[in-house]
Amino acid sequence: RRWFAPADGIARIYFDITLRDGNGTSLPGRAVIVNTTLGNMVSGGITDAGGKTLAYLSSTTVGDAEVTARLDQVTACEETTVPGAKVTFTPSVTDLDLLPNGAAPYLNSDLEVSPMPVIRGVTTTLSAKLTNPLTVPLTVDVSFEFRQAGIGLVFGPLAEINGQVIPPNSSLSISVPWIPLVSGDYCVQVRYSIVGIGNRVLRPDAGSSYRQKNLKVFGGPGGPPPEKDSLKKADKVFRKVNKLPGGTPIHKGLINKWWEAVKKAAEDISKNLGGDPPRQDFRIIAALDRLVLPPVQPDAEVSPARATALNAVTDALTEALANGDAAVISLDRFGGAAEANDLTWASQQTAALLHYKQQMGSALITAALAIDDLVQVAATEGVTSEIVTADEIYAYQQQLATTGFSPQAIADYHAVGLSDAEIEQIRQEFLALNPAEAQFDLIASLREWAESYRTLGMNLLHPPVFAPSYSVGGGLRQASQAAATGNTMAQIFESRMTIRLGNPLTQTATIDVIARRVDLPADWLISVSPAQAQLAPGEEISVTVSIVPGAPVPQGNVPRVAIEGYANGTLLGGMVLDVMVPNYVPFGMRTVYLPLIKR
Repeated sequence: RRWFAPADGIARIYFDITLRDGNGTSLPGRAVIVNTTLGNMVSGGITDAGGKTLAYLSSTTVGDAEVTARLDQVTACEETTVPGAKVTFTPSVTDLDLLPNGAAPYLNSDLEVSPMPVIRGVTTTLSAKLTNPLTVPLTVDVSFEFRQAGIGLVFGPLAEINGQVIPPNSSLSISVPWIPLVSGDYCVQVRYSIVGIGNRVLRPDAGSSYRQKNLKVFGGPGGPPPEKDSLKKADKVFRKVNKLPGGTPIHKGLINKWWEAVKKAAEDISKNLGGDPPRQDFRIIAALDRLVLPPVQPDAEVSPARATALNAVTDALTEALANGDAAVISLDRFGGAAEANDLTWASQQTAALLHYKQQMGSALITAALAIDDLVQVAATEGVTSEIVTADEIYAYQQQLATTGFSPQAIADYHAVGLSDAEIEQIRQEFLALNPAEAQFDLIASLREWAESYRTLGMNLLHPPVFAPSYSVGGGLRQASQAAATGNTMAQIFESRMTIRLGNPLTQTATIDVIARRVDLPADWLISVSPAQAQLAPGEEISVTVSIVPGAPVPQGNVPRVAIEGYANGTLLGGMVLDVMVPNYVPFGMRTVYLPLIKR
């Protein structure tokens, strides 16, 4: 529950311990023994009906304690994995601590930021709860400071409130409004000075201290490596096929004039599914918003069979885009729920994300089959290869450079939701092509496009997030232990983030960046790069932290690691990184289409 405490022999560091089998089922009635390299440990002993027990540690010696737990095995064939944690006992302080509920100097539960996540331009409230342990009132001066999350960074002032009186044996909450100018993760710092005890007026420096809250919650239900690889591949193919200038004389009746805009939207989805910028509206489930595009009509260049095939591709693409957009929104809302530590809505948004990704995957496979049919129709009409020549690309570039897109083309782009900036980006991408290198076979590109959709669709259609691939049996099973039913495990994938590291000292210092295991499964790996840096006063660099999970873990968990910076053994600060492991929630929302009709 905390990993810093004074070495006074009184303060306790509590450990909540849960014993489960490999299926995630809790194991009651078993003895767990906790060991430590420092201090006096009291083990909770027997696990309860939920497989839980409690232990606590105290110490009169300053230093780090490595804590591990082991199962008091009944049979020799039982095998367990044992996570470890490091806790630190610090020298006892004699000053009054008005913010005592801190897990660490950089994470104090008496500091609150609301609403979460922090969004640029949205009014945010910072609150601090100061507790007076004395039988006489205290008078304090309080100042709030903030900084984007990091380690060893210089804080900027936000607000100052003087002359606040805290009644005896009571707490006082102090709040200030704040409108952040940029989005992101923030560290909040509160300083207080005790200027009066009872009727006595003290010097401003008679008693003072500060506390921080520096927190970052990682996403949880990110795509597995095969999905990420196929997203990258699809993105490359999107870019290649985007060289097909739909709606121009080059299209040769093999692509729909709308596909350029549709492929641009698909490219954006493939990028956005790789991240989760948080949103505050995470208590709303995304609805489908499906484009309704005019069908291709047969003419002298397009046969009825080819028009039917083109329209089938368009229908499947718009279905994929509608679900892809909803998946991106759900991922962003998951990020908001995760940063707000709202496991219930993180689980709801995960369910929506998985549903829409699967629906998108199904639509992409349908699109791939439709593209195959289009290529087959072209073949039956004698078209097995269609080269877009360098001369044709050059002529089209000249047209774009002099007159740009036609008013009708711009109106078509707007109709599918592209902004003027995105339209200009498409124009610039065409102009940047080297005609000699950009020459390609339209039929071959369509085949490659279909294959990339097929691969991506299969990976989206079968996500392993809530599908453990094994079941554990054998060993001791008591009569009170029911077999695992339903799905109790979840697979979490690698998380990576960049944090800022600074030197707040007045001299150049070598700073060590250390990962502290707080609540992580034994097979999870953490890497920090660089792990050491020499920084001048005020200098800042970026540090990359990677968390690589192992086997599936029980749903509803929030594994935790702390990243800390030290200069000559002195703690400069830290950040807490949580990984949200959502619960499985059936997605029962009825599909609703909101058509966007071109006029």
